[in-house]
Amino acid sequence: MNVSIEKTGNVSAILTVSIEENDYKEKVTKELKEIGKKHNIPGFRQGHVPFGELNRRFGKQVTSDVINNEVYNAVVGYIRDNKLGVLGEPLPVDVVELDLKNKKDFTFQYELALVPELNIEAGKDTTVPYYTIEVTDEMINEQDKNFRERFGAQVPGEEVEPNALVKGSIMELNEDGTVKTEEDAIQMLNGIVAPMYFKDKEQADKFIGKKVNDKVVFNPWKTCEGNAAELSSMLGVDKDKAADIKGDFEMSISEIIVVRPAELNQELFDNVLGKDKAKNEEEYRNGVKEMIARELARNSEMLFRVDVEKAMMAKYGAMELP
Repeated sequence: MNVSIEKTGNVSAILTVSIEENDYKEKVTKELKEIGKKHNIPGFRQGHVPFGELNRRFGKQVTSDVINNEVYNAVVGYIRDNKLGVLGEPLPVDVVELDLKNKKDFTFQYELALVPELNIEAGKDTTVPYYTIEVTDEMINEQDKNFRERFGAQVPGEEVEPNALVKGSIMELNEDGTVKTEEDAIQMLNGIVAPMYFKDKEQADKFIGKKVNDKVVFNPWKTCEGNAAELSSMLGVDKDKAADIKGDFEMSISEIIVVRPAELNQELFDNVLGKDKAKNEEEYRNGVKEMIARELARNSEMLFRVDVEKAMMAKYGAMELP
């Protein structure tokens, strides 16, 4: 088998593979004999099929498969052994059925898209700024507020606050505003809602300031923009039915749960930073500052990488591509 290459441009080439009968004949014979050994051929005992019969039945397909496989391996091997930088896959110049009846030797050609040569010089005169994001007191205060809420306590509240959970019975209403009492009425006796997560602020505001034993008329469908999963959980109905429930409901508040932020003490320090990593407020705030800085460093790295790519493309981007 002979493989040769001819450049047709700065970034293109033609790879030619010439294969002769001696390159594939032995492998074809082996493949045909394996078929005779492993397959049941009607009219013959397994393993006793004459080679001529195997060649008559399967010779054309096996020969074609072997030639294609040998040529493919030759192309891949040439590219690998010669360390050619190739973009994409080699493309056949012509795709034709092999004329095995009249020919034994074949020539195949493939178009190659070559990687352009780039003379990249990155020395001390090549500079790209790296930006370190400053951690401000406002960032630390915000993060501290989030940590205190996360590690705070849920306690009974006197009235509904913006971050409160509200428990009680949720009853479906008729169009005239009365509680629906028919057999198919939706009644959730142990309901729970979280107004802070409502997608409709108007619906959330209906609960703010309400107390235990107060009643609130609201529209569950609007609170989640018709999300079937959320409606199913809120009202205790099947998902298939939930999305069609668009009427108003009345909630009788039986319990209000509010979050009280954690105190600034050793327990909070340990929960946020780890055991004994901070002993006082100053050490705690420094630890929080370091946490924020580590997160912001990812943004700095990402921006730096983007800026490097832009700088390199500006300097070397006018390359010839196949």
